[in-house]
Amino acid sequence: MTEGNFISILYASSILLVGILQVFVNSFSKKGYVFGIRLDENSDGLRKINKKYKLVTLILTLALGAIQYLISFVTNNVGWISLYFFLSLGLIMVPLIWANKEIKKISKSSKQERKKLVSIGGVRKISYKPIFLIYGLSLALIIGGSLYLYLNYDKLPDKLIMHTDFNGNVTDIQDKTLANVFMPSLISLANLALFAMVNYFLIKARPRLSQEDPERSLADNTKAKNLWSYYLGINALLMTILFEIGITSFSFGGGDGLVNILTGLTLITAIGGVIYLGFKVGTDGSRLNNLSYTSFEEDDDNWVLGSTIYNNPDDPALFVNKRIGVGMTVNIGRPMGKVILILSVIILIASLVALFKYSA
Repeated sequence: MTEGNFISILYASSILLVGILQVFVNSFSKKGYVFGIRLDENSDGLRKINKKYKLVTLILTLALGAIQYLISFVTNNVGWISLYFFLSLGLIMVPLIWANKEIKKISKSSKQERKKLVSIGGVRKISYKPIFLIYGLSLALIIGGSLYLYLNYDKLPDKLIMHTDFNGNVTDIQDKTLANVFMPSLISLANLALFAMVNYFLIKARPRLSQEDPERSLADNTKAKNLWSYYLGINALLMTILFEIGITSFSFGGGDGLVNILTGLTLITAIGGVIYLGFKVGTDGSRLNNLSYTSFEEDDDNWVLGSTIYNNPDDPALFVNKRIGVGMTVNIGRPMGKVILILSVIILIASLVALFKYSA
């Protein structure tokens, strides 16, 4: 098995996982929405659309996954293999965009009541102390690891291993420099800052309240924010351990066994956690109790591309909870939202260019 085959298998597995989650996307999305549109789940025509959507998504996922694997027998270039992977992730969204448009037509012709958000007094507290402890532990690990490397810099090997192929053969060795030695720590720090930023916006996201029981829905929203904060903090800690211990040990000739174990643990925690919380909790806590979540934050027309991207210049919020799936999305109607979107595209393109260069 070549490195290209191995990477293709990982990509194909990811396509299958994403595709299967897409099939059941309504099962872990916000309550009160169908394919991102405000609609009663018993509306006429919904079952037919949902059935067609699931069938097309499943067939498309299996086809894209199979091609992803087979393409590695045509080329071993990681750049081309990765490019196809990202294109596949985009194609998996096509059935969702179609279903969203069909549901939007039904919604506009229906006479369902449009309930708005309600306001109540009092703010429930997020459990910051455990969250700070998790992030603080990650930061302490980065500082401690960096200090250890600094104090023992002269004792470190003069050559650092930067990359090995699939068979474990070293393919890239570089001289010991401050940049190479402390690169894992810098990456860890950047990852930690990113997780902390996402966590901050998650906590600051406005709660979605049920008119039937606003106090209970606020409590659910607070509990969801706590659980998702723990999830982000634990993943940030695992990423820190991966780079500070695993990658650093690998660079100094410690082998890739520890890196593989830590990578597997990080992936399992990240994927398993998001699936569990998505189905059992929901981004806004709407899946914790059998409440009727029939109040809505924004108009359907503010959501584009299958209700996956939010565009509302009149909304001061930069990040809002997704209607489809879990997590948050950026409000591209705000100037900073446009900047974040453009930067994300630039980073994606730069990553692909780097992969092409690496494979050259």
